[in-house]
Amino acid sequence: MLSAFRRPSASRRSRAQSGTQSGATARRPRIGVERLERKLLLAVNVTNLDDLGPGSLRAAIEAVNLPGATDYSIVFQNLVGTIYTKSALPTLAVSGTTFTTTGTSAITLDGTAAGTSANGLTIGNGVNTIGINGLQLTIQNFQQNGILFAGGSTGSTLRGLNLRVNGQNGIQLAGGTYSGTAIMGSAISDNAKAGIAVLAGAPGLAIGGTVAGNGNNIYGNTTNGIELAAGSYTGATIAANRIVDNVKNGIATSGGVTGLTIGGTGSATANSITINSGNGIQLGAGDYTGTTIVGNSVILNDIAGISLAPAAGTLSNLAIGGTAAGTSNAIALNTAGGVVVGAGAYNGTTIVGNQIIANKTAGVSLDPSAGVLSGLAIGGAAASQSNSITSTTGVGVLVAPGTYTSTTVAGNIISASSGHGVSLAGAAGKIMGLVIGVTPNTISNNGGDGINVTTGTYSGTTIQDNTITANTGVGIRLAPGGGSLIDLLVGGSTATALGNRLSANSTAVLASDAELVVEQGTYTGTKVQGNEITQAATGIHLSGAQGITIGGDTAELGNTVTGSSDRGLSVMGNVAGSKAVNNTFTDNTAGVRLDGATGFALGDGTTGNTITGGTTGITATGGLGGTTVRANRVTGQRVGIRVLDAQGTSAAEPFTIGTNTKTAGTAGANSVVATTIGLHALGNLANTVIVGNVFRATAVNGNGVALTAATNLLMGGVTAGDGNLLTSNQGSAFYAKGVSTGTRVFRNNMTASRFGILLDNAKALSVGTFPVAASSNIVQYNQTGVGTAGDCSGSGVMHTRWFKNIRNVVNPSGIPVYPTP
Repeated sequence: MLSAFRRPSASRRSRAQSGTQSGATARRPRIGVERLERKLLLAVNVTNLDDLGPGSLRAAIEAVNLPGATDYSIVFQNLVGTIYTKSALPTLAVSGTTFTTTGTSAITLDGTAAGTSANGLTIGNGVNTIGINGLQLTIQNFQQNGILFAGGSTGSTLRGLNLRVNGQNGIQLAGGTYSGTAIMGSAISDNAKAGIAVLAGAPGLAIGGTVAGNGNNIYGNTTNGIELAAGSYTGATIAANRIVDNVKNGIATSGGVTGLTIGGTGSATANSITINSGNGIQLGAGDYTGTTIVGNSVILNDIAGISLAPAAGTLSNLAIGGTAAGTSNAIALNTAGGVVVGAGAYNGTTIVGNQIIANKTAGVSLDPSAGVLSGLAIGGAAASQSNSITSTTGVGVLVAPGTYTSTTVAGNIISASSGHGVSLAGAAGKIMGLVIGVTPNTISNNGGDGINVTTGTYSGTTIQDNTITANTGVGIRLAPGGGSLIDLLVGGSTATALGNRLSANSTAVLASDAELVVEQGTYTGTKVQGNEITQAATGIHLSGAQGITIGGDTAELGNTVTGSSDRGLSVMGNVAGSKAVNNTFTDNTAGVRLDGATGFALGDGTTGNTITGGTTGITATGGLGGTTVRANRVTGQRVGIRVLDAQGTSAAEPFTIGTNTKTAGTAGANSVVATTIGLHALGNLANTVIVGNVFRATAVNGNGVALTAATNLLMGGVTAGDGNLLTSNQGSAFYAKGVSTGTRVFRNNMTASRFGILLDNAKALSVGTFPVAASSNIVQYNQTGVGTAGDCSGSGVMHTRWFKNIRNVVNPSGIPVYPTP
C-alpha cells in the first residue's frame, strides 16, 4: 500500500548509492528491504485528490517509475472529484503500468495551474502496454496535450476517457510503432488544436474499434478531429468513431499515409464524420498505398465530404470505397460537394462504389484550378465500381478548367440532381483530356441537362457511351454563350460502340429543348458522332453554332435519330462551317428542318444523310444563304423536301439543294422517294437553286416536284448536269400551281410518270426559255408529256425535247409550247 511505503528523498537515494555519508552503513539494510518490498508490490493506490504527497496520483506515478518496478497498477480507491495539478505530472516510464479503480471513481485531472509546458499524462518513448481503462477519467485545461505519447507504444489501451479543453491536442502521438495500441470509447472534445494528432507514421495504431462502445466521440476541437502526419500506418485503423462538429476537418492528413484503413467493411466499423466546419475528410499530397476509406458515413460537413487536396503534388494509390460488400461510403448532404478533387497526380487512386447523395454544389467536383488533375478513376468498368451520385442540390459532377490526363468518370449512376447531371464548366478556359464514359454512366432524372458544356477548349476530352435519359432539361447541351467550344468529341464510332444513348429528355416540344442542343458559338474541331437519339421532341438542335460536325466522314461515325415527335435535326441562325453527314434520321415527324440557317452543309459533295419515314424529310425556310443540301437519301415521307420562302443571300451565295453533276442523281445529288410529293416549293424562293437531284413520288397522283406560287426559284440550270431527274411518279413528274413569277425550270428530265409536266392555274412560269436552247427540259416516257388546266397566263413550255410520251400535249389553257411536238 502507498500508505505503507514512502519514496526516499533524493538526498537519501544519493547517500544510499554512494555510501559516503555518515551513518550510511546503518541505513543500507533498510534500503534493501524497501527495494525488495517495492518489487513485490502489485498496486499503488490513489486515495486522495491532492496534487502532492502520500496517496496522491503524482506520488503513485513516481512510485511506479522507481528503478526496477514492473507490472504495476495505479488504483483509484473509490474517488470522485478533481485533482488540480500545480505542475506537469511525471512521465509514465514503466511498461505495463495500468490505471484502474475500486468501487466507482470519477476523477477530473485539471491542468489550469500546471504551467505552459504541462501535458495531462505523458507516456514515455517505447513505454508499452499502458492501460487506462475502467475508470471515469477526465483530463482538461492543460496548456499542452491531454495525453502525450512521446514515442511508439505497443499494446497500450486508452478507454473511457474524457479529454477536453486542452491547449493543444486531446491526444498527441509521436512517430513510432503502435502495434496493438488502441484509443477507444473516449470523448475527445473542445481542444485548442486536434482531438487526436499523430505527428509521424504510427503502424498498428487503432483509433476506435469494432466492438460496441469502442468508438470514440471526437467533437468540437478547434482544428481537426483526427490529424495524421505523413508516414507509414501499416495495420492502423480508424473505425467506429463519431467525429463531429470540429472547427476544421473531421480527419485530415498533411501528407501521404500508407497502410491505413479508415472505416471498414462491417457495419460496426463505420465512422460517422459529420457537421464539421471544414471537410469531413481532407487528404494532402503523398503516397497512400494500402490506404482505404471504406464503409464510412460522411454527412453534413460545411465544405466537402471528402477533399483530395494535394496542392498540385501527388496523391497516389488511395482507394475511396471499393467493390466488395460493405466498402461503400455514404457521402451525403455536404455543402461544397460530396467529393472535391484538386490539382495533382492521382495515379492508382480510385473512387468507386460509393453512395454520394444529396450534397450541395456537386456530388463530385473536379477543380484543379486550371492546373493538372491526372490519373484519377471515378467509377470503373465493373458494375460494382459504380458510384451512385444522386439527389445533389447543385450538379451531379462538376468539372472546372484544367488538364485531366488519364482521368475518367465512368460507369456511375448520376441521377436526380436539382441541376445538371454533369457540368463541364470551361469558363473560357481549358478542360482537356477528360473522359466522361466509355464505360457508360447512366445520367437520368436530373432537374437540368444530362450533360451541360460551356465555353472552353476541350482537346482530348470525350463524352462517350453514356446513357442519358429522362432529364428535365436536354440530354446534352453545348452552351458556349456565344464564345468558343473547341475540340470536344461527343460520342464516337458505332463500330466501337462509343456513341451516347439519349432518350426521353425534356418533355417540351420546342426545338431548343432537343435531346442534343448546340447553342450559339464557334465549335472548331468539335464533333457529335455515333450517338443514338430516341423518344425526343427534337433530336439535335443547332442555333448559331459555327464549325461543328454532326456525324462524320464514314458511316460508323453517323448519329441515329429516331422517333422525334417534332424533328430529327433542327438548324437555325448563322451556322457557317457546320455540317451534318452520314447521319440517319428515321421516323421523325420532320427529319430535318433548316430555319434561317446560313452556311450549313446538310450532306457534302459525296456523303449525305439517310432520312427515312415521318411526314416530311427536309424542311427549308427563311434566309439560307450559303447553305447546301447534298447527297442525302430521303425516303418514305409524304413530302420528301419542303421549301417554304427559303432564300439565298445572293446569286453568289445561294441556297442550294443538290449539286451540278454530269448525270442527275450522282455525286452530290439528293435522292428523294416520297409518297405524295418528292419536293414541294412555295413562297418567295429568291436565290434558291434545285439542281442535279432525283425526285419520285409513289402514291396515286403523287408528284415528283410540286410548286405552289413559288417565285424566283431556279430548278435546274443552263449548263450540262444542272438538271434534276423527276421520274416514275404516279401523278406528275412536275406540277405547278399559282403565280410563279421569276421561277425558271431548266434542263430537267421529266420521265415515266402520268404527266411529265402539269400546270394547274400556273401563271408566269417559264419551263424552259425561248430562244435559249440550253434551257431545254426533256419530257419522255410519260402518259402525257404536258398538260394544262385553268388559267395559265404568262406561262410557257419552251425548248422541250420530247421522247416517247404516249401523247405529248394536252393544252386546253392554250399556253405556248415550243417546239411543237
